[in-house]
Amino acid sequence: MKIAFKLGYFGDNFYGSQHQSSRRTVEGEFITACIDLGLIKDRKSSGFSISGRTDRGVHARCQICSFFTDHPDRAVCAINEKLPGDIWCSAYADVDDSYNPRYDVFSRKYRYYFYEDGLDLESMQKAAEYIRGVHNFTSFAKIKDKDPVRKILETGVFTDGEYTVFEIEGHSFLWNMVRCLSYALNLCGKGILSPEEIRDSLENPGYPRYPTMPPEGLLLWDLKTKVTFKPMRAGEKSLEFRRDEMRKFSQGKKILEIIS
Repeated sequence: MKIAFKLGYFGDNFYGSQHQSSRRTVEGEFITACIDLGLIKDRKSSGFSISGRTDRGVHARCQICSFFTDHPDRAVCAINEKLPGDIWCSAYADVDDSYNPRYDVFSRKYRYYFYEDGLDLESMQKAAEYIRGVHNFTSFAKIKDKDPVRKILETGVFTDGEYTVFEIEGHSFLWNMVRCLSYALNLCGKGILSPEEIRDSLENPGYPRYPTMPPEGLLLWDLKTKVTFKPMRAGEKSLEFRRDEMRKFSQGKKILEIIS
């Protein structure tokens, strides 16, 4: 049968989510845990799939993966005890054989957390409104051979404790798109850029492309899918990892509190 998991991870010690043979990645650690538990033989034969990629250092509160296994009960009971502490499953679901989290997720929501004082919230909110809708994001992403046009469903800027947060939801995103948009919004918040300049870059796309904000502020926040998931308890490794990290005085500690 096929099973799906919602997973979260703290991205600092990963070279992104996508499997790389010589580097530590979220997929690599998850697949290794499944093989060690006897849930699957390998990635290919299990049909392992994940809802999307995140770059090195980016965190996730909600990512979805799925795979075929003959031992679904063992998967649910044991996976959180086998995974390293910086990855955890928060929910699971039995899914149809045709389910693919990459294509059956119909919207993705990201948040970027700015850990700075004195940002102009009103200016950032106005700029975020211009981002909503259908636009050519050539000035705000690494395009390569991709279609630069994307539809953004919702945007917002708000405060959460000591953070200013940029939230954005869309069907799909280009490489570095959220971090480039966050960079532009950060300039608005500092008074270096006007919201209208962001609007003009969307209406008249071109180069130079905006730089990216650092990855540690970016969080894959939520995914919308029709599947109903059942909650799971975090494993002891994950709980211990969180306790250790929260003893440290760092921005990473604060992000981990948000993810958890």
